[in-house]
Amino acid sequence: MGRERPQIEDRPQLDAPLVDAPLAADEASAGVLQWTAHPLRQHRARGVLAIAVIIGCGLMVATSFKTPLTGLLVAGGAMAVLLLTLNRFFLPSRFAIDDEGISAAWPLKRQRLCWADLRRFAHDDEGGFLSTRANPTRWQLLRSVGGMHVLFGPRPAVVIQAIKRRLPEVSA
Repeated sequence: MGRERPQIEDRPQLDAPLVDAPLAADEASAGVLQWTAHPLRQHRARGVLAIAVIIGCGLMVATSFKTPLTGLLVAGGAMAVLLLTLNRFFLPSRFAIDDEGISAAWPLKRQRLCWADLRRFAHDDEGGFLSTRANPTRWQLLRSVGGMHVLFGPRPAVVIQAIKRRLPEVSA
């Protein structure tokens, strides 16, 4: 039934900081590149706007009920759902690249993909998508199932270079 997934203990540790230095030759060939991406810290104005929108939605929901207690409970639930859906923006995500693959640790999920399984790497300056499908799909559900969204953090050029080095035949 396919390749066995490595146990969590076998995965690289994802909490070492990424230093602001060029990618060293030994790191590129045998090391593990690790970094943390925290979009809220990089885009504080967007964070303030997102929080204002969430609070505004909560207030609209709260005032739409006749009883204040019901309105507050439903509004609290609605705001919690909005915060959970935006967890990758509000909370830090950790990534690691090694010779076998790439690992991601988001607040609500962990994922690991092997380089041999990846077929496509599409990216911009803030993040990218590593896909197990050779061709892009229009169906959003299939996009999320067939790959990994990677946030590059403070040094996108270093991360893009490290991914491309391990996937020389991958199309952008």
